[in-house]
Amino acid sequence: MFAGMIPYILMIAFAIGMYWANAQYKTKGAPWGRPLAGLFGLLAILMALSKILHDYAGCERKGLQADILDKELKYTEATYLYLGEYLAKNHANSKVLLVANPKVARAGEYAKRRMDVIKDALNDGFDGRLSIVATEHLSMPDMERDGMPAMYETMFTAEAFDEIIERNSQADLVLSLVGLPIDWKDMEFWYIEEDRPKMVITNGQVYELKPPILDGYIHAVVYHNPSSGYNFQTPVPEDYKEAFDKRYLMIDAKNIESIAAKHSQMFMPDPK
Repeated sequence: MFAGMIPYILMIAFAIGMYWANAQYKTKGAPWGRPLAGLFGLLAILMALSKILHDYAGCERKGLQADILDKELKYTEATYLYLGEYLAKNHANSKVLLVANPKVARAGEYAKRRMDVIKDALNDGFDGRLSIVATEHLSMPDMERDGMPAMYETMFTAEAFDEIIERNSQADLVLSLVGLPIDWKDMEFWYIEEDRPKMVITNGQVYELKPPILDGYIHAVVYHNPSSGYNFQTPVPEDYKEAFDKRYLMIDAKNIESIAAKHSQMFMPDPK
């Protein structure tokens, strides 16, 4: 806080110096008084301008950051409205379980706003044909391991994912907003023979997912479009479908082969 007061202290000191030097010239006839007063005055003006420019630049940065975050929320809304309509069309009457990031106090208002936008957009897209029956946030670890803060992989494991699904047996469609755990192949989920929920994924990797998508274990994935020409300075398209297409791909068993042919590095090569 004191550091923020330094420019004001200097401006006051320069102003006092200007009046003192001017007084020396007028009352004592000191020849150096007038030029010194001018120097102090110039320094006070420069300090004031510097402070104004610094504050303005800070406002510019904050304004730019707020603009980018607002655009991200618009893309988020478009993405989950598009996904909601896709699910309503292809998986109507499903009861949806959302799997989301941990609730972290320091994440702030933006994380809450984003989650609200996701839910509202999904419900709008569902149009009454699906319903969100539960939202599960990954749990933050309570303990440090080996003296180091626990990593994301320690809270998002195959076991943790299986436990979330088991706790919410009323859901018949799992929508993961956090992708799959790093050890996803170890999930018991894949071995459920009866009434296995549908699986839909956003914000995850797809490199190894071509086989489970083709085999019907994963019903859809929203993934970044490698051809996207996204630039944060350009406006978000008003049409949500155009906004979605600008940044993402909807991948399912029907189109995965054509997408793989167009983007050869997106998926692991098929075994020969």
